[in-house]
Amino acid sequence: MKELRKFTKAEEDFIDLCLAYPPDLGLIRKKLASEIDPNAYEETECNNGEIDKEFLIFKVIYTFGFVESDLENGVKVVGCRYLPDVIRLFLEAGFDPAQDEGRAGSYALGHFIFCATDRYLIPAAKLLLDAGADPRIAPTIDEPYEDALEMIRFDASVRGLDGDHHESKTLYELYEFMENYLLDKSLGTETYEFLRACQEHPVDFKWIKERLENGIDINASFRTHTPEGHPYTQFLIHEILNGFGWYQASVNDDEGFGCKDLPGLLELLFEHGLDLSLDEGRAGARALYMLATCKHDKHVLKAARILLGHGADPEIPLYGFDGKTYIQHLELQTHSRDSNSTGADRRFLNLLRVVKSGK
Repeated sequence: MKELRKFTKAEEDFIDLCLAYPPDLGLIRKKLASEIDPNAYEETECNNGEIDKEFLIFKVIYTFGFVESDLENGVKVVGCRYLPDVIRLFLEAGFDPAQDEGRAGSYALGHFIFCATDRYLIPAAKLLLDAGADPRIAPTIDEPYEDALEMIRFDASVRGLDGDHHESKTLYELYEFMENYLLDKSLGTETYEFLRACQEHPVDFKWIKERLENGIDINASFRTHTPEGHPYTQFLIHEILNGFGWYQASVNDDEGFGCKDLPGLLELLFEHGLDLSLDEGRAGARALYMLATCKHDKHVLKAARILLGHGADPEIPLYGFDGKTYIQHLELQTHSRDSNSTGADRRFLNLLRVVKSGK
């Protein structure tokens, strides 16, 4: 069996150099330019026998927050204030986020969960994103997360449940920043602003209508990929629906007003040319799937009827679900939730009935 590569003594010493407080940025730059490969990695064997790569930059990010938060002797430390500087030096020296099929950049971003107390995460993340890091790629062979975005959002949720509200808020802000960065880059600033306006509460229908009449393309789309790397087309309507429940869930939640504007918004979008037949009907099938992110039954059910009435076909296979149709996906979701009668269970059951009946 091939011997797994491990970090050399010089590389281990370099990690310590990066984590000194304050770090000697000039010396770090010199080391990266002469004796330390910014793309150095060590290998680990996964549970399935495959070999995964742990890049040097991962180790630096992982330990950064721990080391700086543990300093004593009266030294006032502001979290990871030097993390953006160190990442910038890695990038200047040639660190390539695209290597290892993009996992190098994705998992570098995923490692920010270990620095969750810090406001410097967003500037550090922007450096990696600008260099091409893609958090929509599965971060590593042996990781249970779908992609780095899910990794960060899941950790934010867990920390919130554990009472670590500051850390949870920091990670949610990082998640939203990265998601917004990708959407702005994919859709363009004007369309991105339109997208966010569609998710405001209450929806400003007059403003939305004016933008539609002034040339916003409601059928705008961009190419993206599943975490496994399979390309597909994502439409603006998918992003509107995907974020609608997320942004509205905390608004007047107890009264059930979270998605009350959604049916009216859909009708307005159809009046201005929303076309669900695009991409061989997948535009409509995926729009139906995105309704699963929205919270309140009566509004979601009405929205489902509107989509069905405008040609959305729930029998078209979805990308990222092993070729399953929307109905098959809902059946699996419902079956997995039958053990308890939560509101989410009832929502999926009701929505399944609407989709199957087409009424």
